[in-house]
This record gives sequence, structure tokens and C-alpha cells, in this order.
Amino acid sequence: SWVSESQLHQAMKVFKGRATGVKSRLNGFWRLRQHIAQQDNEAEETGDVRHGVCPAWLLVDRVVAERPSCTSQRGSELLVKWQELGYDLCSWEHEDDLPDFKAEIERFRARGPIKNDVPTHAEVASLSSGDRAFAETPAFFDGWHTSPISA
Repeated sequence: SWVSESQLHQAMKVFKGRATGVKSRLNGFWRLRQHIAQQDNEAEETGDVRHGVCPAWLLVDRVVAERPSCTSQRGSELLVKWQELGYDLCSWEHEDDLPDFKAEIERFRARGPIKNDVPTHAEVASLSSGDRAFAETPAFFDGWHTSPISA
């Protein structure tokens, strides 16, 4: 659990001679924190980062998927991969919110759908554990059953 800085200083006073390891680790932590803050300041001054956000992270790298919006008046939602960020940080964005990236959207649509199996909001919400059961045991199970009811 975390303790406040004042509690840590009190503990260091109690263990005066024995706390040198703790004190050196604490000083190392503060030096590292100061070094990181200095790097952040330099990045802000050069324009590489603004308020902790790299400007490239606000640019669409590519559109990965499309689905109908959960609100009918807003059009469709696009799964967007952002520049310099991994695919694990893709996000669903309304098409109306990306007016400056029409070229990327058109490039995605020109490729055509690879698979049209991206579920809508309603489909995801309607799934319950009972809806996910197989009607019959797939052949690759070879003797195994997908539910305790099937024999």
C-alpha cells in the first residue's frame, strides 16, 4: 500500500542508520522523476508533445472496421487505428467526428469488406450465455460435448 511522503520521512527518522538503503532508493526515485519531467518539458518545447499528447496520436493511420451507429441519426462508427499507436489502442469513432480524414475512410471503403461480422451494439447487448450455446457439437470435438445437457 502507498504511504504519504511525510510518513516515509518519519519512518526514515525512526530507522536513522538502518534506512540508508531506503533513503538511497528514494533519492534515486526522485532523480528519475526529475529526469522524466525534464524530458517531458523538452518534448513540449520542441512541439513533439503537447499537454502529454503526441500530435501524431490525433491523426488517423487507417480505418480497420465499420459498424452501424447505436444512435441512428449519427451514421456509422469506424474502428480507427491512430498513428504511432498500436492496434490495441484502436477506438470506435463516429464518422461525423472525423471530417478531416475522408481520404482514409474512402480508402477503407474502396478495399471492400473483408468480413461483415462486426456485431452491432444491439447484437452484443442481446447475447446471453444461453444464446452462445451450439445447436450441435462441432465435428472437431470428436467425442466431447459443448454442454452438459447434450449426450
